[in-house]
Amino acid sequence: MSARKPWILLVLASSSWAHAAQTDACGGIRLAQGTVQLGRPLGMEGASSPEDKACLAAVAQELARHEEVRGITVAVRVPDAQRAEGKALATARRIADELVTAGLPKERVFAVAPRAEDYEPPTIQIRYTERAPQNVVARVATVDGSVQLGPDEATLRPAEMGMPVQEGALVQTGIQGAVWLRLKDGSGFKLGPRGLMKVVQLQHGDDGVWHVRLELVRGELETSVKNAAAGSELEASTRVAVARGRSSFRLVVQEDGGARVESLDGRVTLGSRTRPDAQPVEVAAGQGARVGASGRMESPGALPRAPAPVGPLKGALPANHQLSWAPVDGAVRYRVELAQDADFTARLGTRLVDRATVHTLEPVPAAGKWFWRVSAVDDAGFVGPASKVHAFVVVP
Repeated sequence: MSARKPWILLVLASSSWAHAAQTDACGGIRLAQGTVQLGRPLGMEGASSPEDKACLAAVAQELARHEEVRGITVAVRVPDAQRAEGKALATARRIADELVTAGLPKERVFAVAPRAEDYEPPTIQIRYTERAPQNVVARVATVDGSVQLGPDEATLRPAEMGMPVQEGALVQTGIQGAVWLRLKDGSGFKLGPRGLMKVVQLQHGDDGVWHVRLELVRGELETSVKNAAAGSELEASTRVAVARGRSSFRLVVQEDGGARVESLDGRVTLGSRTRPDAQPVEVAAGQGARVGASGRMESPGALPRAPAPVGPLKGALPANHQLSWAPVDGAVRYRVELAQDADFTARLGTRLVDRATVHTLEPVPAAGKWFWRVSAVDDAGFVGPASKVHAFVVVP
């Protein structure tokens, strides 16, 4: 039998998910795009060394952490000339036994020795199937930058498009991270940079209405109900505030511990969680309201209006690399957003511009088509609705 050591490939046979865990025994374990790669290869003799045994124990622990994993198959692929000796199947069985010894249920672990082509190197594959989780409330629609999710902060793992989000899951974004989640009822929400939130519940009530509950620990949450089922109701809360509505709105946890809501296209009810005797307020479209760190309610006020972009409105990015817009009364700064799609979910970038109505793109974005929009921010920190979306092209 060849002494060449194989690449170790764990192939997901159903839904994809990704996870990275630095495990010394394997030189690192990485799950990405439906495969698990080890930092060092296992020997073809199969779990015969203490190092390989320790690595397989780490792999078993990684699989056991996920309740949705069902059947697990160890496959040692070698050409026919080597399969005839029976050593490949014996190797697969040793590896399977090692996974069982490490804690995986014996009735769910299988060993096989499929045929490889003569030109293919020997490989060890561990495949598994998953059952669909019963409590999936959403799926990851888009990921930009650093985004992690998991049942708790100790087990967060990198998020991927299509990954299921279960009830009680935590979602966390990095300094320049953002994520869009799409819920079962068709609604969606975006968690911006430096955010942390918990997906509490999604229920289809006896009244035929979807009820969504989210908890925002930090950062900014923006909801979208344009594709939601009729009557869907979303509740998003912070430590001091709770917002309920059937329209799109932003909820922001402020640095002082307070919270604010910005209603974008309908009415939102804003209440205090720490002062239950306080009367909730109705925040109409185009208005914002705030709950202080002490739980004190503030009256709604008008948000700054949407700016009117001046240029570029189409075509190539100007030679001065500038975006410009008309000033808005009451604005003390502007929030400029840039993305590679008109829904602002891909390669999202955000910049705050103090008072000026011109922003120079430094560095210049990569070649291709880019979309941009701008929002006004008042002296209280409230962000108004975004402008119309325009696009420009960066020529290579």
